[in-house]
Amino acid sequence: MNKDQLISQIETDFNKQFEIKPELLTLTPGRINIIGEHTDYNEGLAMPVAIDRWICAAVCKCSDKTFTIYSQNYNENVVLIPHKQEKFKEVWKQLADSTLQIINAQFNIDSGVNMVIGGNIPIGCGLSSSSAFVI
Repeated sequence: MNKDQLISQIETDFNKQFEIKPELLTLTPGRINIIGEHTDYNEGLAMPVAIDRWICAAVCKCSDKTFTIYSQNYNENVVLIPHKQEKFKEVWKQLADSTLQIINAQFNIDSGVNMVIGGNIPIGCGLSSSSAFVI
């Protein structure tokens, strides 16, 4: 799936999930490290390069303070609440909740969002899909 197809699919799924158009679309590339695998987060040197695979997110503010996120790749959603960290079995839900809590601690979030997220980065293959997800 190319970039334009991914964006179109995310927009379509957002409309199906929330029956509105997204206010914002983001596209973040996966990456490989030419040198320095696993050194970048240990304060070592690395030489990352973006690849032609992406994580795409469609977002819109909502009237309540919850974060409803639908994962296209896992075909399921999660509802997250700022100031209330949950324990999830699924890694993608843990990652989404931890990211929300970190952002909330820094910026004190006062509104919620609806989000659809998906991508064509193979999950678990070392192409930084989780990094692309949280950026």
